[in-house]
This record gives sequence, structure tokens and C-alpha cells, in this order.
Amino acid sequence: MTTPATDDEAIAEFVGGFADDPYGFVLACYPWGEPGTPLEHETGPDDWQRDELIAIGNDVKARGFNGRDPVDPIRAAVASGHGIGKSAMVAWITDWIMSTRPNCKGTITAGTAPQLETKTWPELAKWT
Repeated sequence: MTTPATDDEAIAEFVGGFADDPYGFVLACYPWGEPGTPLEHETGPDDWQRDELIAIGNDVKARGFNGRDPVDPIRAAVASGHGIGKSAMVAWITDWIMSTRPNCKGTITAGTAPQLETKTWPELAKWT
């Protein structure tokens, strides 16, 4: 039998392996294709989401982030209509950052407070 600390350490080591790979994190940490889950009939992110996650990972690698010292921020914009998965992307990226960087802090903004309350926070809660 393992102790909770051992389980926590194993999870931290597993998740820490994705520090520069948000796409790998998203594939590994959500139940894609698992029967009985909301993702039962899904194989992974949509193509545009995959491409953005891979680009972010490449940018993290190019900046040489070592987990401690600041690097230039990654900036991206996605212009689109409603319901294509932008809020899911925000949730995945937030979950990836919070899971792979001990003691990290960040800010999430939106155009309005109701947008945060009705879209961003519920989506983050759903995926985390």
C-alpha cells in the first residue's frame, strides 16, 4: 500500500513531465475516449486547439523557461465565433500552468465580470 505522500509525489512527477508540453498534458490528464465520461466520444482537442497548444509548448521550449526565472510572455489571440472551445482552451492552459509550476500565480481577465462568472470560471471548474 502506498502513502498519500507517495501518490502525490508520483502525480507531481508525472504532471511535471509536461512543463513544456501543454498538448501532452491535455491528452494525458483528461479522460479522452473513456466510456461513461463526457469525453467518451472525443479523441482529443479540436485541430485548432491542438495547433495552439503545440505552438505554446514550442514557445516555452524556445524561451528556455527553467521553472524559476521569468521569460518573455507568450501572446496569442483567437478570433472566432461562439462555441468553438476558447473557454476550454483557457481552462486547459490554466490547469496546465497551475499543475506544472509549483507556487505559480496568475491573472485571468475577461471583457466583463459576468463573462468571468458565467463562462470562464465554470469552464475552469469543469476541466480541473
